[in-house]
Amino acid sequence: MRTIGGTSATFDGTSLITVSLTEGKQSNIGNVANYINRYWTITPSGTFDSPDYDAAFTYIQSDVIGSEGAVKSAKYNSSWTFYALANQASNLLTVAGATSFSDYTAFSDLSVSPSAQLILYVQAEHLSVQMQMVVMYLILMHGHLIRVM
Repeated sequence: MRTIGGTSATFDGTSLITVSLTEGKQSNIGNVANYINRYWTITPSGTFDSPDYDAAFTYIQSDVIGSEGAVKSAKYNSSWTFYALANQASNLLTVAGATSFSDYTAFSDLSVSPSAQLILYVQAEHLSVQMQMVVMYLILMHGHLIRVM
């Protein structure tokens, strides 16, 4: 980890933040082609109310799996929150405005894959064809000439 800086939080005098590094793919990433093969876990102890902080994490080039230009900084806390694209020149992941403590890594967000987009497009086209067929059927059934857009 390179830096962590708080913009606001309420904490007691005995509160600590522990940062640990794990080499390997974060287990909640799933099946993606582009990711950083390490993650950082930020764990608080003590009282931290309403944290709001920025963090920067440095990775090494051999940790890059797939395309480095496709990965975004990400935080896992029961679901993924994505931040900035990785800075390839400095091998740096940045997070701004984090409000909870958890695991950080980077990977390509494939919540909508290209194949899913294609299926959605084909289904929309199919629906359009079906609607045009229904309109043409109604024209034939009732003998009225209407404009089909």
